[in-house]
Amino acid sequence: MTAHASSPRLNRRSLLQGTAVAAGTLAIPRAVHAVGSHHLRIGLVGCGGRGVGAALDAVAADRSVVIVALGDRFPDQVAAAAGHLARVAGPRFAPTALHHGADAAHRVMATELDAVILATPPRFHPAGVTAAVAAGRHVFCELPVAADAAGVAEVSAAADAARHVGLVVACGLHARHHVPLQAMVADVASGAIGTPRQATVVHHLGLPWRRPSASDWSAADVRLRNWNTDDWLSGGLFVCDQVHAIDRAVWAMGDLPPVSATIVPTPEPLPSTPRPGVSMLIRYTFADGTTLDAGLMRRETIETQVIETVRGSRGSVDLRHSLMAGTGPAPHALGMRRFVEAIHGGSVNDLGHVEAACQSTLVALMGRLAAERGGRVAWNDLAPATAAAPARPLQSRRV
Repeated sequence: MTAHASSPRLNRRSLLQGTAVAAGTLAIPRAVHAVGSHHLRIGLVGCGGRGVGAALDAVAADRSVVIVALGDRFPDQVAAAAGHLARVAGPRFAPTALHHGADAAHRVMATELDAVILATPPRFHPAGVTAAVAAGRHVFCELPVAADAAGVAEVSAAADAARHVGLVVACGLHARHHVPLQAMVADVASGAIGTPRQATVVHHLGLPWRRPSASDWSAADVRLRNWNTDDWLSGGLFVCDQVHAIDRAVWAMGDLPPVSATIVPTPEPLPSTPRPGVSMLIRYTFADGTTLDAGLMRRETIETQVIETVRGSRGSVDLRHSLMAGTGPAPHALGMRRFVEAIHGGSVNDLGHVEAACQSTLVALMGRLAAERGGRVAWNDLAPATAAAPARPLQSRRV
């Protein structure tokens, strides 16, 4: 279904909930953590670098946090994570369960804990969020929230269900907790650069990491251990690499989704020699005519270049410069702190940030689809409207 200018467009909530299970169909116990209780017991699913980092951020966020369970597909990942956490977190790492294997996530959920951190490949995030909420656990999920549109809808529905029973669901939108960037976005919204016209987020980076294969790894092991370069597991390099930058740009431009995405040809300079990597530029168009160009080039030995700007009728801002500015806790640490504070405060999940994470994942997925199809992809193409949430015209807050 291709949207036309005169046709009704989905609002963000209806699209995010599109094909997911309705909240009322989930049998969810009430939140298990009592406000004011002595310990906040957290389990980690996904024991790579980002997962261990998130667990340490949780420990640093509040003295009540104790990491009580670890889970990963691979036993060596669990052992390495346990060793690092024991050295750095000390007595705040008190595991009652260390699980590995295909069902490690479910066994962690069954442990006596209050919250779970999901740092698995994006393909497994939707099932993990749904299982955590069904088990009555607060949940922190890294980005991208899913590897396809159906998975995004599942995460959105699970977060909505969690809100009704007092569970906190948070996503790793770290930049949205960064005070200097918050101030810059507020300045743009108040007219500091006039009317926003065009945003650019372009990253030139080296090849992504890849673990060398061991003799005892199966083909499935190789894929899972290198999930970031596997399109099915990760959602694609463009999605994984650009979702945060896209979120920052969309946030600064009014926080509504684009209506379409189109690939822009990027010819290689001559002479060109075939090299492994990726090169793509996507142009997103919004309802009010503003555009966002999101580009990614990954090549061996390429010179690193990161551009994140928003240009308006009376000036421009550098989002990357603002993100690097300021002192105090890093954005990812602040994000985890807000998650822990929300649990202790007894508040429901901040659905706005979850919706933003789902929206930005969908926008990145639009770009990947535009590159694959070589043509235009409409926001409405990603999921059908639902009877429960009637469609209404989608337009910018600035119109």
